[in-house]
Amino acid sequence: MANIRKRGDNSYQVTVSIGYDSSGKKLQKSKSFKKPHNMTPSKWDKEIQKTALEYEIEVLKGLYLDSDITLKDFIDKWINDYANQQLEQTTLDSYKGELKNKIIPALGHIKLSKLMPMQILSFLNNLMEDGVRIDGRPG
Repeated sequence: MANIRKRGDNSYQVTVSIGYDSSGKKLQKSKSFKKPHNMTPSKWDKEIQKTALEYEIEVLKGLYLDSDITLKDFIDKWINDYANQQLEQTTLDSYKGELKNKIIPALGHIKLSKLMPMQILSFLNNLMEDGVRIDGRPG
């Protein structure tokens, strides 16, 4: 269940618990939002409840994108939550090699929320340059 907390005159925070990590630490996701100036108190109460419910659903369904997650962290989560169960071992090993040797060193440090199409395009163009291949062959 979402917890709603007032954080000043017009600011509120919704917190959703998503369980515990391996060391027993409680894991939570939070979102802050502000009250519009033109909203009546009764409409605002309904809007708070609606926002909290929508946020809780996003978080529990895994639809909420943590703005602090890097591409490397997302890749690690994708491998653990999806790839290990859905891919054949040879495919998984091939993907892990490409991720470890090419993608993570170049883009892994970037937060997903900050990753831009031009960065990806630049990375792909770089892969086509001579000298990039591990086997030393051109292209």
